[in-house]
This record gives sequence, structure tokens and C-alpha cells, in this order.
Amino acid sequence: MSSTTPPPPPVSLGKPSLRHRLESYYSLVAPEAIANKEEWTRKFEIIYNKFGGDHIKETKLADKLAKKYGEQVRLLVAPPHRSQRQQVRAANDGDGRVKKGNVHDELYYKIDEDRINSKILDFTSPQFDAIYALSAPEGIVAESNGSTFSLSS
Repeated sequence: MSSTTPPPPPVSLGKPSLRHRLESYYSLVAPEAIANKEEWTRKFEIIYNKFGGDHIKETKLADKLAKKYGEQVRLLVAPPHRSQRQQVRAANDGDGRVKKGNVHDELYYKIDEDRINSKILDFTSPQFDAIYALSAPEGIVAESNGSTFSLSS
């Protein structure tokens, strides 16, 4: 049995996509908001002019709707257009700076001095020696972490 309903538009920052996502959202949280098609069309134009076409604006709309209707159902926000991705990253960074590429602070990965060559294989120990665990025989690592590994075959 085939349906004559056209498939939904792809999720994008386009007007048809936002309209479809909003209608789906309202059908779950407030069906009366879209019951009158003429009124809904007028309201959607206002919403689109204020919040449409931009990932950051759509996120603000989603937050506003969540505040009004609760967090149980959230409006699906379109991913940012490739021209906006750098702006979105900047807005989400705590210091407001855009990082070039995937630059990470290597100090985060530095192994604490008390772990180096401790030869402790217990995963829960603060002195767990990850490098030794990678080179130690699997059986020894499993024995040191009996509650984590099941030794049954």
C-alpha cells in the first residue's frame, strides 16, 4: 500500500525544512497551534523571518520552545551551513576563540609522574600505568582487574 504523501524535505536551514520540523514538533506538543492552516501560515512567516535560515537563530527558537513547552520534546535544529560552522564553533568555545583545525592542548594527555613505571595494572587505581598495561600479557591485566574481566571461556 503506497502513500501519496511526499517525503519530508531534508533537514536544512531552508524554509520548507523548518516548516516541516515545526509542524512535526507542534503536532506533538501543541496541535492546536497548527490546526488553523491560514493562521499557522501567517505565524510561520513571522517565525521564519525572526528565527529562520540560520543555525544560531534556530537554536534560540528551540530553546524558547523548550522553555515554553518543556524539555520532553525538542525541536530538531538543522546543522549550520558550512559558511556558518566557524561562527558556531566560536560561539560555543568558552574563550570565544576559534581554534585552527583540531588543535588540542597536549598537556591534557600527559601522563602523571606517579603513573609512569608504577607497573600498577588495576584500572581503578590512581597510579594505573596505562603504558605498562598495553605491553603486559593480557592474562596479567585480566587478573589485576578480576571484577572487570570475565575469565570464563
